[in-house]
Amino acid sequence: MRAAFESWFCQYKVDVIFARHVHAYERSYRISNIHYNVTDGASYSIPHKLAPIYITVGDGGNQEGLALRFNDPQPDYSAF
Repeated sequence: MRAAFESWFCQYKVDVIFARHVHAYERSYRISNIHYNVTDGASYSIPHKLAPIYITVGDGGNQEGLALRFNDPQPDYSAF
């Protein structure tokens, strides 16, 4: 979603995006996939005050059980 629509989200000053997926909850900091920081040939998203916060909510109606595996260490963009 970020890759396809983030320029519109920033242009129209969208503050928060709610999306769904099964098993888990995740919230990002205000990060931008439009603005990149490049270090040693690696690029990564950077905090950006105009970018929205992305919230993924997926436990409601979940019939497959809890997500027990998460990225470890937690990605820098993930607030929870």
